[in-house]
Amino acid sequence: MAGRHLLFSLTPMNGWESIVSAFMSLRAHKLRSFLTLLGIIVAVTSIIAVVTVINGLNSKVTDLVTGRGADVFTLDRMGTRGQGLGRQSLGR
Repeated sequence: MAGRHLLFSLTPMNGWESIVSAFMSLRAHKLRSFLTLLGIIVAVTSIIAVVTVINGLNSKVTDLVTGRGADVFTLDRMGTRGQGLGRQSLGR
């Protein structure tokens, strides 16, 4: 119980001391700070790129499906490699 009382008796840092301590830590560990920042930038850029590609593909597929009309359905048999009819279009 005495250890718990000791933890609560410590004086907390105010906001300004926390900011100064954070900047001193960043200055003391420049390489680690740079690599962390670089990792965050790469991760955010990768997420933005993946979301952009997915949205573009989604838009392209939507345009392809809606552009063919409501009465056209295309079948494509996978793995034929030039044997028989590779693609058949059924329409009214």
